[in-house]
Amino acid sequence: MRLANSTNPTARAKQRLKKVEADLVVCTDCEQEMGVGIPTALAQGPSEFIPEKEILQLASGDAEARVLLIEAFATLGRLDNVTLLMGFHPQYLDSFLKTEHYLMQVDGPLPYCYRHYIAIMAAAQHQCS
Repeated sequence: MRLANSTNPTARAKQRLKKVEADLVVCTDCEQEMGVGIPTALAQGPSEFIPEKEILQLASGDAEARVLLIEAFATLGRLDNVTLLMGFHPQYLDSFLKTEHYLMQVDGPLPYCYRHYIAIMAAAQHQCS
């Protein structure tokens, strides 16, 4: 019912992008006025050690990895850096995505919010970003 009453998804996405661009202009103005530096990425792509060009070649070369990446994007709505890097090893990526799905999304004894809270605490303990 939501889709029947909503506007064109492409138009909504363009409106959101314009708002984000406007916010970015404000951020750069604040940086100049307040003297607050905004950090920039040191490397391009998902890893400092693997160039972005190699990641893009992977997506067009290996059919099995491409299917897994498409499924991951369809499920999660995005591809994080870990998923992109594990795309070099499709069998491991498949196992990882299944494990992550069962741990974080399938019904279990812990509520979803507890699972995510435990994951955040584990990431903090291991100083992950």
